[in-house]
Amino acid sequence: MLPFGSYVQGTLRNDPTNTNAPRTVDAIYLRSMPNDQGGHEAMSLSTGKKITPNRVFEIPVTNTVIKHVEAMAEAQGIKSLMLTNRLKTRFYPADWIAGVDYDPENPET
Repeated sequence: MLPFGSYVQGTLRNDPTNTNAPRTVDAIYLRSMPNDQGGHEAMSLSTGKKITPNRVFEIPVTNTVIKHVEAMAEAQGIKSLMLTNRLKTRFYPADWIAGVDYDPENPET
């Protein structure tokens, strides 16, 4: 199982398969598919859209990948990552919580 946010190569389903089209795509791993067939969900680094490759291979993250993801986030107006569950309860990084008092309504303080 790969962690959320890993840099991966995802396999593409090309039809026909005997072309010069790419067989893998650079992506950021999101999660495994919640179905019986398996597969994965990832965000394509070339398009920024969700893709569903049937296989993914984790690759070490480079500074180029980090800068590309940061540029994509900036272009979309994203300034920080906020994780929530389906009930909209926010998850805070463990280093913010352990032994530190914080106000959940104003996490910047």
